[in-house]
Amino acid sequence: MTITARTILDLLARRHWQDVFVPECKDGPSRVGMLRMDAWTMKRSWAHPCATVYEIKVSRSDFLQDDKWRGYLPYCNRFYFVCPPGVIDKAELPPEAGLLATTTNGTRLLTKKKAPYYERDIPDSLYQYVLMARARITTPNESAIDRREFWKQWLAGKNDDLDLGYQVGRKLRHAIASQVVSAQSRNKELEKRIEGLEHVADLCRQLDINPLVWVSKERFNQTQREKTLGITGHFRHDLQRAAQAIQNVIETIQAEIPK
Repeated sequence: MTITARTILDLLARRHWQDVFVPECKDGPSRVGMLRMDAWTMKRSWAHPCATVYEIKVSRSDFLQDDKWRGYLPYCNRFYFVCPPGVIDKAELPPEAGLLATTTNGTRLLTKKKAPYYERDIPDSLYQYVLMARARITTPNESAIDRREFWKQWLAGKNDDLDLGYQVGRKLRHAIASQVVSAQSRNKELEKRIEGLEHVADLCRQLDINPLVWVSKERFNQTQREKTLGITGHFRHDLQRAAQAIQNVIETIQAEIPK
């Protein structure tokens, strides 16, 4: 998977969703020698408004050839390089910098080295740039209108969700009812089959045949005929012995007849 600078910037925005987050942040008004940071963020805290600068690197050559990042240090309390996995080794970082790396699938940021904190007075020019060029000032009435519009849209979405939930629930109830009817019909069919098989098993037991042992059709028919004639297993055995004895007598007589 190719992890782009845009992907990393979106992950940083998600990481700082509660903070002041300014992508492509300048250090002041546009001019020659102006600095442009990939991302500048400040924690919303009066006591500890920590400012952090992020420099995104998606290739090793970009990291190795970069020499402008030190100019960002006066504008932050912490500085981080951010990259896809394997682009930067934390062992090669300068002491002033920390390192964040994305996961291999580009869905999260992992801290590989925590950046040291430096107590600095951030230049007013950066705050002026953020306030004048990147902040949106609203009047109280406009803010109220925005809130009303938000709640209108939220309520509309809520109604849509309720309607969608009702439709999905109705579809599910219909599908479940259909499956229940099908299962009941199938169960009745299986019950009839089981009843038929039990009847066959009883018939086999009456013929002294184990229903769990496979028997050929010819053998089954023979056994059924013998059972109809009242031929038991012992009687069958006696008949076989008598037939063998008769056969032995016939063979003896034939042997004594002169040829």
